[in-house]
Amino acid sequence: MKLKLKIILALFIILISCFGVKSLAVSISVSPSVSSIEPGKTFSVTISGNDATGRVNISVSGGTASSSSVWIENNSQTISVTAGTSGTIRITVSGELSSNDGEDKNVSASA
Repeated sequence: MKLKLKIILALFIILISCFGVKSLAVSISVSPSVSSIEPGKTFSVTISGNDATGRVNISVSGGTASSSSVWIENNSQTISVTAGTSGTIRITVSGELSSNDGEDKNVSASA
């Protein structure tokens, strides 16, 4: 009985190592440099990608962004946002990014 269990376990380990496990780690984040700001003032927003390569589109409600899109390649990009006159600013980034292993994934993040 113990021998059968060891053989099954060994086969399971071999199968996992042969086929691998795909990582779905592609992600994106948005980090503003401030939590509150006066109307008309400018602040920085950092857009970071993890295991991600591609262009992300940027939309801002309640303000204006210095760029409408940025290229992410496992790194961070910083843009400037100028606050409008409304009380709330929402920054949304979205796009289809490729992981290092070639898998494409739609991503979106807001702040």
